[in-house]
Amino acid sequence: MYKICILLVTLLTFNLKSFAALEIVITEGVDTSRPIGVVPFKWIGSGVMPENLTDVIANDLRRSGKFNPIDASSMPQYPNSAQNVDFSAWASKGLKPC
Repeated sequence: MYKICILLVTLLTFNLKSFAALEIVITEGVDTSRPIGVVPFKWIGSGVMPENLTDVIANDLRRSGKFNPIDASSMPQYPNSAQNVDFSAWASKGLKPC
């Protein structure tokens, strides 16, 4: 009889489901995302560009929550190197270099 009681207690113990609560507390956040210009890439290869890298990079930056890529049509210029950036043109649009 004693062995049956121990067996029943053991079976009941293993059959009980345990539940755990996960609590996520967000203590910090980004109030505003920083505007950023992702200059369109120039395709030099033959044929059609396989992927629009500008959209891929802009979407990744936007999803991070830290950046807000501006529309390519509102960019003051499309420089292809750091030496070609006219900082006063970007500042006139309310954007500052970082």
